Amino acid sequence: MSLIDTHAHLEFKDFDNDREEVIKRAFDASVTKIITVGCDFLSHKKATDIAQKYNGVYACVGFHPDEVDRVGGNINGMEVDDYKSVQEKVKAHLSSALEESSKIVAIGECGLDYSRLKKGKEGDSKKKQEILFRAQIEYANEVKLPLIIHVRDAEDDAFTILKDYPETKGVLHCFGGSTEHAKQFLDMGFLISFTGIVTFKNADVVREVVKIVPLEKMMVETDCPFLAPEPHRGKRNEPAYVVEVARKIAEVKNVSFEQVSETTTKNAITFFNL
Repeated sequence: MSLIDTHAHLEFKDFDNDREEVIKRAFDASVTKIITVGCDFLSHKKATDIAQKYNGVYACVGFHPDEVDRVGGNINGMEVDDYKSVQEKVKAHLSSALEESSKIVAIGECGLDYSRLKKGKEGDSKKKQEILFRAQIEYANEVKLPLIIHVRDAEDDAFTILKDYPETKGVLHCFGGSTEHAKQFLDMGFLISFTGIVTFKNADVVREVVKIVPLEKMMVETDCPFLAPEPHRGKRNEPAYVVEVARKIAEVKNVSFEQVSETTTKNAITFFNL
């Protein structure tokens, strides 16, 4: 039995005091590989350094939608039509990261997040996020790396944007949409990844999605230090706990834990070209 935590944030300060012990606990729990995801200017270098230091740890680099103003260069001021400058900045920074590390396996996380839009400026905020998202989709396709996609309260717009890039290889990380949304993304060839949310008592919608997503289109993750699964809820999450995610998926789909482990691991190896 082996598992891959396909989305962790080992670069977060939450792990600064015991990162090596956290990684060892994961490996002791039969987690064979961890993907740590840098999602802003500062975390890219830290994520790639961690990946270089530890066998079995790989990195991704990208810009979370919350970073849109910083990537645009000015907290108040990226023009909604200023696509070229954002595209050039994204390409320059991510290309530099790829040149410095041989263990970057994807671009992201990137996408759309409408859960905290600026009041009174919703339309402008959405357009800025679209600009940043499109720039990263195009860069990922240029360098032929898969895309880790963050979508929160924005599934319809994300689907519309991604339809423009049929060559994109991607995963919907920490999926929280409906079964209808899941089917749309599956039809486009994307994978869907689940976190500890699947274990939460109030997560019936997520468990319904788990039921309809084929194992061959699924990956598992922790998104640590967030979203610790039961029985660890309320504590700091860590990669070892991805075992609980896989265990709950096996229960929901009425298949063996070994089958979930084997298939999701195979999916991750293929997706990230590990």
